[in-house]
Amino acid sequence: MQVATKKFGVKVVQTEKAESDQRFKMTRTGKVKYTVTKKTWDHAVGFRLISCGGNWRALTGWKDFRKNYGDYYTFDKKLNRGQCFRVQAGRSWAGYVDGKVKGDLKSA
Repeated sequence: MQVATKKFGVKVVQTEKAESDQRFKMTRTGKVKYTVTKKTWDHAVGFRLISCGGNWRALTGWKDFRKNYGDYYTFDKKLNRGQCFRVQAGRSWAGYVDGKVKGDLKSA
């Protein structure tokens, strides 16, 4: 299986956490990387992966984006094959955030 790169977008607000509409599924067990390609405002924002569905749960810990656009961070935990996940952003003034996830994954 080849490593895939998929796009995501999150509308971030300062009062609550927000999730991406895009869902992804692991094609084999492994870690996921992410980067930010664009933010409306230049404010810090943190991300984690959560499970799909209404009763979601956190799959990884928080990772703050502090690098340059296009530089990847690796989430701390491995996800199992077949795991469906979304990207969740923490509270921030960053506005709309575009980014990419990279790993052994596909769109769900």
